[in-house]
Amino acid sequence: MVYRGNCLPEIFGKYIFCDYTTGLIAALTEQPDSTWTGERLATDNNICAFGYDPGNGDALMCDLTSGQVKWLARIGTTDADPPATHPATGAFSDLATLTPNPGIVAYESNVPLSSDHAVKSRWFSIKNTTDLIDFHPEESWFFPAGMVWVKHL
Repeated sequence: MVYRGNCLPEIFGKYIFCDYTTGLIAALTEQPDSTWTGERLATDNNICAFGYDPGNGDALMCDLTSGQVKWLARIGTTDADPPATHPATGAFSDLATLTPNPGIVAYESNVPLSSDHAVKSRWFSIKNTTDLIDFHPEESWFFPAGMVWVKHL
């Protein structure tokens, strides 16, 4: 299948396949010279079919032996460490007043938590402004890849 989901943008548009016997799950990318390069994504034995998650387009995999439907998920961190200070983030145009740059949106929690009377400010930013937060009242919410949360105490 060609990956069209939004949880793993680094493999968007790549051809995803697996080898049932070895458990290799890989992605192929067509190069400008019409050759293909591969990269190993994961291993999981007995994957017999792929499908699309109708909610977000991510890849679903069918495990023939366990009878489970699985999905690809990033484990661990692949990016550099986040900036250690507010100035290093580039999120604020004025640090003295905590004025955010365009694209950084302030919000307030409707259920404030106690922090020994600390004053808290919160912001978020979505990398792709056409992405949506998928709200579920009784399940985990889905947040777009690349979304950033900022909290200042």
